[in-house]
Amino acid sequence: MASRGDLSNTLQMLHTTIVSGSKDTKEDVAKGFDKVEAAIAVSQTETREAVNSELSKMRGNLREVQNRLVANREELGDDVRRYLSVVQDEIRKLARAVDEAQATRATPAEAELGVPALAFVESAPGDADAPPGVPATSEGGAPEPEEAVAPSLENKLDTVLTQNTRLVGALDGIEARHEALTEAVAALTAQQATLAAHHEQALTQLAELRHVLDDQTTALAAVSTKVEPGSIEVPAEHTALLGRAARISSAELLCHRDLWEFLTAQAGRHPHFRLPPELTDQGRQRIAAAISGRSLIAVLITLFELRQTTPKGDGNWSLADTLYSRIEDGLMSVEQGGTPVTLTLDDGATTDDNPAEVSSDEEPDAWEDR
Repeated sequence: MASRGDLSNTLQMLHTTIVSGSKDTKEDVAKGFDKVEAAIAVSQTETREAVNSELSKMRGNLREVQNRLVANREELGDDVRRYLSVVQDEIRKLARAVDEAQATRATPAEAELGVPALAFVESAPGDADAPPGVPATSEGGAPEPEEAVAPSLENKLDTVLTQNTRLVGALDGIEARHEALTEAVAALTAQQATLAAHHEQALTQLAELRHVLDDQTTALAAVSTKVEPGSIEVPAEHTALLGRAARISSAELLCHRDLWEFLTAQAGRHPHFRLPPELTDQGRQRIAAAISGRSLIAVLITLFELRQTTPKGDGNWSLADTLYSRIEDGLMSVEQGGTPVTLTLDDGATTDDNPAEVSSDEEPDAWEDR
């Protein structure tokens, strides 16, 4: 019999510990969710700032590249126009030189036919008295040889070719720079697309985490919904009943084992509740538990709060209301002195059970912790 009572007491203590641990676990989970939510918010903010910063940099780089392309296009046009102008000038000079060379000589056929030369070289400043139609002469008075014109033409052609080569080289350099800038623009565009994809992926993951966090917060709120003690209005009758319980040294509770488990599961989380060292088997699954006045206060406070916070019609409300009323009726009939206090919490007791008796050795003003 005693071993069975010890086993039941141990199981009840284990049940109370689990219930108390469940409350602590809920609080820890709630704090953990708050930390996770804060960390997600910080991570989202940092990611958004980093992506916006990178996008701003890439936009600046793209604008710079576009400006450089426009400048290079303008520079290329200016260079091409300048080199074309130089080439045109050289070609005009070459044409004039060829015309002057043809004017200074006549073909053999023209000499035989007596055809005069097409043009004559203008007289030098010192030959002002020379008659018109006389061929140009050198400084010594002799006519200028035809071979002297060939080196001048070759020099002109070399100059034109050199200018053309420089123009082609400049065009090649500008084309190479244009290709390099085009490749840089393509790389920046690809990088921007990659960053945009990562940003969208990060936003999607953050939205999923927030959705999961909201679901967990809702579920946790539904499980651990409770009313703050300060929000419950405490009537004077309840305060007076707690005073009566405080004056009791000990009280013996008679009830079914299931009812005792419900009572310990609810009141076990209260700091003033203490499990009795042993339970006495009364037969027919009923037990007798001797608790102190301090534990009885914890039981009354727990039942009162449960009755106030649980909707009517719920099983917990029915049990809390019945037990609170039974204890209240038993304590209201207690007077100083008399037999020990026995509180029967449910029906089904034998005829030998008395609902409430007062012990003669009761200590009315006992406030010590048991």
